[in-house]
Amino acid sequence: MNKSFTVIIPCFNVEKYISKCLNSLINQDYDINLLQILVIDDGSTNDELKKIVNQYQEKYKNIEYYAKENNHWGSVINYVLKNKLAKNDYVSILDADDFLDKNCFKFINKKVKDNDVFSGSCKEWNGNKSFGYFSAYYFPFKRVIKKPLQKQTPICLPMLFFYKKEIFYKTKYLTEKIAHQDGDYTAQILKNSNTLIFTYKVIGYYFSLREGNSMNQAWDQKRFDAEYNSCKKFIENDVQELIAFRLNVKGFKTCCKERNIIFEVNRKFNFKWLPFGLNFIYKIYFHITGNYKFFKINNIKRDKNE
Repeated sequence: MNKSFTVIIPCFNVEKYISKCLNSLINQDYDINLLQILVIDDGSTNDELKKIVNQYQEKYKNIEYYAKENNHWGSVINYVLKNKLAKNDYVSILDADDFLDKNCFKFINKKVKDNDVFSGSCKEWNGNKSFGYFSAYYFPFKRVIKKPLQKQTPICLPMLFFYKKEIFYKTKYLTEKIAHQDGDYTAQILKNSNTLIFTYKVIGYYFSLREGNSMNQAWDQKRFDAEYNSCKKFIENDVQELIAFRLNVKGFKTCCKERNIIFEVNRKFNFKWLPFGLNFIYKIYFHITGNYKFFKINNIKRDKNE
C-alpha cells in the first residue's frame, strides 16, 4: 500500500518562491491524493502569498492555508503540533524557497519500508541552476541506522528528513521568536526514532544563497543568541557533537571566544555520525583546532552500544 505524506511549508514574505515550491509538490509522479500540503503563513506583511496560494486551492483541495502572527520558524512547527494539523503517514518540512524532485515521494515510498525515518540528499540551488551536494550520512556499508548517536547529524536541513507522524508528534515545542530552530527540531526527530534509512539519491534542492537566508546574516548579538540557544538544546538532546561542528563556523567561534563561553557536557565526544576512519580524523581535527577548549566534560559512563 502506498504511503501518504504531509508536507509543512513555513512562509514569511516568500511570494517570489512559493509557486515553484508548490509546483514541485503537485507535479509529483505520485498520487496527489496521498499528499497533504500545509502552507503556514507566519505573519507575512502583505497579501500576495495568500492570493497565490488561494489560486492553487481552487484546483487542489489538498492544499491547506493557515495564517498566524509572526513568531519565526519554530512557532510554525508549534502551530502544527498544537492544532494537530498533520494527518498523513509521514511528515516533512519544506521551506518555501526550496523544492523537491518530481520523483521524491515515489522513491521514498519504495525505500522507506517500515523505518521511522527516511533521509535523502539534496543539491544547492542559486535561482538558476543546481550545484553542490548535501547528504546527512556517509556510511559506505550500511543503509539502515539504529544506534542513537549514529543517527544524529550536523546536516539538519529539514527537507532531507521524512518521518512517521507518531515521531513528529513526540516533538517538544520549539523556542519561538528566534531563528535557527531547525537543529533542535531535527535532533529531536532523530532522538525519538528507532530506525532510519538513508540514501545518496537527490530528492530536493536547497536555496542556500537566497537573500535573507538566516545562514547569511551578520554575526550580531541577535544571531549569536539564536545559535547559543540551539547549542543548549543540542546538549539537552545529547548531540553535543553538533556544537563542535558549529564551532567550525568562524563567526560563531569568534563570538564564543569573545564571551568566554564554555559548554558543560556529560560525556566524551565520539562523532559517530561519521564512518570509522573519518571519525578518527575528525577527533584529531577537533583537538588541533582548539575547539575542545570550549567544553567542560563531566565524565559520565555511557552504554557501550551508543
